[in-house]
Amino acid sequence: ELRAWLARLGRTPDADCGRCQGTGVLSFHQTDRERKWNHVNAEICPCVPALRSVALPPRCARCNDTQWLLDGENVIPCPNCQGATWEGQKSAQLLAVSGLPPGSDSLTLAAWDDGGAHSSCQWAYARIRDWAEGKGKSWLLLSGPSGLGKTHLLCAAVRAMCAAGQQARYESAPDLVTRLGGLPFAEAQQQRADLKGTPALALDDIGAGSMSTWNWGIFEELVNARYVPLLRTLFATNLRLDQFPARIGSRLKGSQCVSATMTGPDWRGRH
Repeated sequence: ELRAWLARLGRTPDADCGRCQGTGVLSFHQTDRERKWNHVNAEICPCVPALRSVALPPRCARCNDTQWLLDGENVIPCPNCQGATWEGQKSAQLLAVSGLPPGSDSLTLAAWDDGGAHSSCQWAYARIRDWAEGKGKSWLLLSGPSGLGKTHLLCAAVRAMCAAGQQARYESAPDLVTRLGGLPFAEAQQQRADLKGTPALALDDIGAGSMSTWNWGIFEELVNARYVPLLRTLFATNLRLDQFPARIGSRLKGSQCVSATMTGPDWRGRH
């Protein structure tokens, strides 16, 4: 079952791996002679790549991106690749695995309307632009009531990074905990590991809805895993920092995180 699951996810193990012999699965037996039972455990081999290192498929199936073909004894340029520009295709592939919600195509930095916005929202927009361009601190926290455009800014930042050829991931916090809770254990663990190591992650609506200890535990795990390597992370919440569990709040108050508190009238009311 694990091998079939890896195949469906497109994760290819190392064919030369000496631990799993290229299968991607490690198995070991447990035996209790007194109770007369045998049990086989299986786990994913470390040689299997995680989502954080997504291998994009070849852009040209004819030459496998080499831009050359063998014609008898002659090497000729690939006709499919003549004059091709791959930047747009790469951006489209990155967007396809970015997790951006359907209908968010219009949520871009260029489409941000700051007309009449409070100065705090304009300052948050400037910090978002810096973050998407790799400037400033690695962590950025947007907080404030609903309707100020926090989701717009997070989606816009992820879209801008993908357009620049960089891998970025958007996750709605309520949807994330619901999805992980409904997955088989092994698949949920793999997705959690992927999110811990993805190069840029935008977590939206943290604390929205009912937050159990298990739900908060997921975000504490992500925050702790991304804290030491300072992987680029965006947070958005309607909560105040003192409403977070202490271990998460202390990380977000640290010097590596810029905090932007947005205030003002409902952004949606201006349209």
